[in-house]
Amino acid sequence: MMQESTTSQPHHDRVVYQIEASRSGEAYQAYCPELVMVGFGDTPEEAQSSLRSEVSAYLEDCDRLGILAEVLIDAGFYDDGEVWVSNQVSPVPDPKLRIIGRPAGLEPDSEPLDE
Repeated sequence: MMQESTTSQPHHDRVVYQIEASRSGEAYQAYCPELVMVGFGDTPEEAQSSLRSEVSAYLEDCDRLGILAEVLIDAGFYDDGEVWVSNQVSPVPDPKLRIIGRPAGLEPDSEPLDE
């Protein structure tokens, strides 16, 4: 089984998802596990192209209905600031934390630990 990730560009959004390609009898299939969608073709490339077309049409419909973000979040995608990424393609990065204020337990007249 071959696996890759791809980017689809519905109207305003870019979405990166997995494609798992395999043989299905005499034909080939390409499967997107995050969106549970399948495309078929006589070659692996045709199957992947079919899947990309199906995913693109689906995402465009979701965008038109105003539910694209909800659908993507429910399917395990996150917005990295530039594109929507499947957490199967690239896990959600650890949040960058910045502590503001006084550390717990520090007395008002004590010196701060580090500033």
